[in-house]
Amino acid sequence: MDAKVDRDGTIIVLSLEGAIDVASAPQLKAQFDQLLAHAAPKLLVDLGRVPYIDSYGLGIIMQAVKIARRSGGDVRLCAPCQDVRTILDITGFSKHLSIVPSRNVALSSWGGEAKWSTDEPADTGRPDRPARRRASE
Repeated sequence: MDAKVDRDGTIIVLSLEGAIDVASAPQLKAQFDQLLAHAAPKLLVDLGRVPYIDSYGLGIIMQAVKIARRSGGDVRLCAPCQDVRTILDITGFSKHLSIVPSRNVALSSWGGEAKWSTDEPADTGRPDRPARRRASE
């Protein structure tokens, strides 16, 4: 599993790539521990490139949510693929976490600045006009 950390104002964005399983769980826990050391963290976990998550990975995410909420922050998930979303729904995680379809929606819901990425076109609301795109920072 690979992890990349970005910031959007006060929001920390953790983009993950690869399976989240028993082998990668310790790395993910260490990443969460480091990021959640800040007071009242707002942490967005981008799951767009995660094809699979097992119970170890789910446990690590739930631990991170509890730690963040205890300090007045929160953890939100975005862009899970259908397989990961199904796992989140079946296990009941989707009842306890904010899970949104895209990074832009997640950032907007937190009051962050939504930035259009090249892989996610903006909806112009007009079928006769193509979507505009801005590169994200």
